[in-house]
Parts: sequence; structure tokens; C-alpha cells
Amino acid sequence: MKKLLLFLMFMLPLAGYAQKPIKVKIDGFKFELNSTTKEASVARNAYRGHILIPDKITYEGVEYTVTSIGKAAFYLSDVAVVEIPNSVKSIGEGAFFSCDNLTSITIPESVTSIGDNAFRYSKNLTLAYVPKHLESRARELMKHARIITDKPASQTPVLAQTTVVQPVQPAEPPRIVSDVDKDIPVSTGPQDENTFAVIIGNENYTMVRKVDYAKSDAHVFAEYCEKTLGMPKNNIRIYEDATYAMMLNAVKDIQDIAKAYQGNINVVFYYAGHGIPDEKERDTYLLPIDVDGRQTNFCYPVGKLYQELGAMNVNSVVVLMDACFSGAIRGDGMLMAARGVVIKAKPTAPSGKMVVMTAASGDETAFPYQEKGHGMFTYFLLKKLRESKGDCTLGELSDYITTKVQQQSVVVNRKSQTPTVNVATALQDSWKEMKLK
Repeated sequence: MKKLLLFLMFMLPLAGYAQKPIKVKIDGFKFELNSTTKEASVARNAYRGHILIPDKITYEGVEYTVTSIGKAAFYLSDVAVVEIPNSVKSIGEGAFFSCDNLTSITIPESVTSIGDNAFRYSKNLTLAYVPKHLESRARELMKHARIITDKPASQTPVLAQTTVVQPVQPAEPPRIVSDVDKDIPVSTGPQDENTFAVIIGNENYTMVRKVDYAKSDAHVFAEYCEKTLGMPKNNIRIYEDATYAMMLNAVKDIQDIAKAYQGNINVVFYYAGHGIPDEKERDTYLLPIDVDGRQTNFCYPVGKLYQELGAMNVNSVVVLMDACFSGAIRGDGMLMAARGVVIKAKPTAPSGKMVVMTAASGDETAFPYQEKGHGMFTYFLLKKLRESKGDCTLGELSDYITTKVQQQSVVVNRKSQTPTVNVATALQDSWKEMKLK
């Protein structure tokens, strides 16, 4: 008996060890494998885009069937569309917890159970295909999703051993080419070596609706900076679809240039994209492309921007913003649907030697000019630069933009849009005679 007990004491831990799941990574997916049942469970993964989970995988010559999506398998992941194979029987607790980009999921008939909090805080999940027997459970867990119980045809071809399938991007509509995009005037004078442009075009947001034409706005304005205003190409910094880190780097870059030139430069800062107000304090922020604005600590404060640009002690800073700060989007609708009302943001005072022109005032929206393929503010900015070949004062430029935008917005959009000018104290008496060129 004593020998038997010693044998069991020795063998049982080994048996338990043998049953521990094998953790592997195959074709980009992490799995836990059960060597006894030859089953695999999807483990913790981080993906973005459209994914198709495989039904079978092979490890060291042995085939395993994928039968479950494990606990917190895609926690905080950037997946957008998920298709689950017919081999899967269960979805674990918190499997898709806080997947902010998840918009659509397809669950097959084979699934019999879904764990608690499987889709909690996946706030943008709007469409779910589920089997009839899971309808009530799905409605409980996916409160904001439209639940459909008729299984759709697979959106992605099933490829053996394929795990991550990049979404097929819809064909971009042909870019509208307007009058300001053609025959851009070319300066015949010497290049302006001491003027620098920082240009940000934020169009393709990952968590909120895109800003139509923002990248086109930025790139065409950059062309005018080079051709019409005579800036050397190396003096023009352009950032498209900028994150918060990219915005910080853009400002740090121009600060370093100002320091190297001992302040003897002029700066043009252009931004096309979403602006956002803080609901309580009504402060304003530039919205990076990878946040939704509800946590403003991940957004770039306009006050911070003005302070940092003003503190460079350069000859002049002209800020041009094709954005509004009311919580509305370029066109119609709200940036965050839950808010439902526009907010009249507090004006932010520029500092140093700064002139700020923005696309709209107060609680107004900055509209696109659809037939021209630009933001309305940017279109008339470019139009004036084209007509004057860049040789116009800031007073003439602001008067032209304000008048034209006010007129066309009422005609085209049937809503008012009033560009504004905000000037630092140091330039109150002289800004109207300043020029970009």
C-alpha cells in the first residue's frame, strides 16, 4: 500500500502536467491546444480589420479542431469584422470585451454558449448574425446591435490555414477636380526660405465618421504653399491621418526649427479634420484619428497648441483651421451620436504673434463643398490664393473667405457658416496688412 501511495504521489502531478494546454502561435493566431482531445481554443490575440477564424490548425503534424474562443481572447483588440467557423461551440467570458472598432460579427449555428461580458463595451457593434437559439442571449449581450437570425453568405472565402484576412477596401470614388486644383499659380520670385508650413489632414477616423476631403484639402494647400507662396518643399511638413503622437511630433518639429533659426521664421499651421469640445468646460480640442473624443486627455487641446506655437517667439504664426468645435461633423450629424446637441465652445485666445482663422463660429458646423471636393472654408482659401497668385493681405483673405463661405453655405447647405478671425494682442493693429507670401 505504501508503494502504491508513493506511485500515485509521483504520477498524478505528471498526469496533471501532461494535461496542461499547449500554447502556440500559428499563422499569426495564438491558440491553446489540448493534446488529448485534439481541440484548440483561440487565446489572447490583438488584431485589426476583418478576420476569419480558422476551423482547423496543424501543429507538429497533428490536426486540431478550433472549438472555442477563449476568455478575453480579443480583449481591447482592434478587430472590426469577425467571422467564426462552424467548428466553434463556445465563446468565452469577455471574449470581445471593449473592442471599440468591432462593427459586425457572424456567429454560426454550432455555438451553444456565450460567456458573460463577451461583448461588453464594444460600443460600435451594430450588426450581429446569430442562430435562432442564441437570439435572446445575443440581445442581452449586444444591446446596441441589430440582431439578424438568418445566416448570411460568408463575406470572406475560406482559405485553408488562413487566419487574418485584410478587408477589401471599397474602390475610392474618383477624386473631384475643381478649378482650384488646376493651373495652380507658380511664384516667379525667390523662394521664401524662412517660411515653414505644418499641414495636418485628418480624414479617415477609426472610431467616428470620416471628414470628407480633408486629405485633399491638406495636399492641395501644400501645393499652393510650394508653388504659389514660394516655400521650399523641405519647408512644408504634411501629416495625413495623424494620431495624437503624430500631432505632438509635428509641433515639436516646428519648435526645433524655430529654435535653430533663433525665431527668425514665419509659420503657417493648417488643419483639416474634426474638432471637439469638452462638454463641461467647453474647451476645444483637435481630434486625432484614433480616438472618439469622449476622453479628451487623448486629444490635442487648442489652448496648448496656441501656447506652444506662440511661445516660439517667431516673426509670425498664421493658423488656418477647417474644423468646427461644436461637436458636429463636417456636413450633417453629430460627432458622437449620444450627445445629440451642439455645444457652443469657449473661444481660445491666441498668443505671441498669431492670427487664427477658423471655418465656423460658435455652435456652427464646418461644411464640405461637395461639388468642389473640398471643405468650404478651404475651397475659398485656395480660390483667393489662386486669384491673387498669393499676393493678398490677411485682411483681404479673411474678408473674402468670410463673405464667400457665408453666401455659399446658405445657398448650398441651407445653413449658416461664419468663419472667424482671432488675433493675438501683439498684432491687433497690424495683422490685416500681413501676407502669407
